[in-house]
Amino acid sequence: MNTDLVLCSDQNHAELIDFLASSGFIVLWSDLAEDGFWWSNLEIGDSFDDPETTIMTMLSILDHLPEPQRLLWDGLLQRTLDIGYESGTEPRLLTQDLSVGTLKRIAALDTGIKITLYAM
Repeated sequence: MNTDLVLCSDQNHAELIDFLASSGFIVLWSDLAEDGFWWSNLEIGDSFDDPETTIMTMLSILDHLPEPQRLLWDGLLQRTLDIGYESGTEPRLLTQDLSVGTLKRIAALDTGIKITLYAM
């Protein structure tokens, strides 16, 4: 299980990405894409077994952005938490929750949730 923070903007948001990188995020990719938009893909440096803990760690940073970075955050066209799972035949069942409190914090940051399954 991993959770990525995917960001999209019509302007360079490198100052935001630099702040996030200095605050515990790992920048997987951040650049101007062929579609003309600035895309960034980040994950948190710590490793957790569930999306709730991972997302709460991310939110603890995002909830306290300094004003210049918060303005860049507010100007983003897209903010998505992408929860990814590798699929296979085991375990037969996996249940993981996101609490109402976490969902409210995600919504307060105008951020969506995506779930991605990776075939093995």
